[in-house]
Formats: sequence, structure tokens, C-alpha cells
Amino acid sequence: EAVQVLLVLTVLLGLATMVIGYFLGFVTAFREKNYKHAIGKLGWIGTVLAGAALIATALFQVFGPEMLMTAGVVFAGSLLSLLYAEGPLAIIEIPGVAGNILSYSRIAAVGLSSVIIALILNDLVLPKPEQGLLLLITVPLFLIGHLFNIVLGMFESLVQGARLNYVEFFSKFYQGGGEKFAPFRCERKVTLGGR
Repeated sequence: EAVQVLLVLTVLLGLATMVIGYFLGFVTAFREKNYKHAIGKLGWIGTVLAGAALIATALFQVFGPEMLMTAGVVFAGSLLSLLYAEGPLAIIEIPGVAGNILSYSRIAAVGLSSVIIALILNDLVLPKPEQGLLLLITVPLFLIGHLFNIVLGMFESLVQGARLNYVEFFSKFYQGGGEKFAPFRCERKVTLGGR
């Protein structure tokens, strides 16, 4: 019933996750003494927060009109720091970051679709005593439908949650490295080449 509240909460969760990811990236870059990269991460934090404040004020009047000036100044300063740290290609990435934030609404969509399927099952095949012999068909259909819906909802939530963590969140601060993974590496003694 409160779909709009649910969507707002998931977008706020995405916003918070992006800010935390960029903050962790800032801390990592600062510890590695990569100050230019650290400035870029701070620029992304400012861009995300000021951009969200601009959208919330301009489109939805969440904040007063004085927020437009403040958020605009922070947004412009953040863009300048991004241009300094990452170059002009950083500007092209802004819609991608907005997409990352909005993709958190997929969790809400998965939950809503599961609820809608359950409501449809309850409306169409809910077993009733007056059905008589049709209960032999409706009871198994009802149980199998709900079981399938539960499994699908849990699986989708797990997959979407993992994807949001590994793709959207980790990409803001995690850097790969180390040794190349070679689980079956061995020294050849008898064979040569690929034989």
C-alpha cells in the first residue's frame, strides 16, 4: 500500500551505499598517499549528495528554495574536483552513478512482484469448501504456486542484493590486485606444450 515510501527508502538506501563506498575509496586512496584519487572520491561524494539534494528540491520540493543555491555550489565544486582528479570522462560517468543509485529500487520491485503474485494466487485459486471435488486441483495448485513464488522471491532478492553489492558498491572502493589465480598450475615433466 505504501509503494512510494518503499521506493523512496530504497533510493535513499542506494544513495547511502554509494556515499559509503566512495568514502571507503577516499580512505583507501588517502592511506596509499594517492591524494589526487582521494580528491576524486570526495568529489564523487559531493556530486552524489548535492545532485540528490538538487533533484529532491527542484522536482519534489523536499527542501526549501535556499537549498538550490547551496546544493548548486557544492555540485559545481565537486565537478571541478572530479575534472581535476579524473578528467572530463568523469562527467560522462554521472548518469551511470545515478543509475547505480536507482538500481537499488530493484529490491523493492522484486518484493512487490512477489506480493502481487501472492495476491493473484489468493484471488484465483484460494481453496474454498464449496468447491467440492475441485479442491483436488486447487489445493495443490495453491500450494505449489505459493512455494514457487517464495523460492523465486528469495532467489531474486539474493541475486539482486549480491549484484548490488559486488557491482555498484564494491566498484566504488575495491581494487583488485595480488597474485594471478592459478588453481591447477603444475610444472610439466613428461608432456610438452598442450598435449
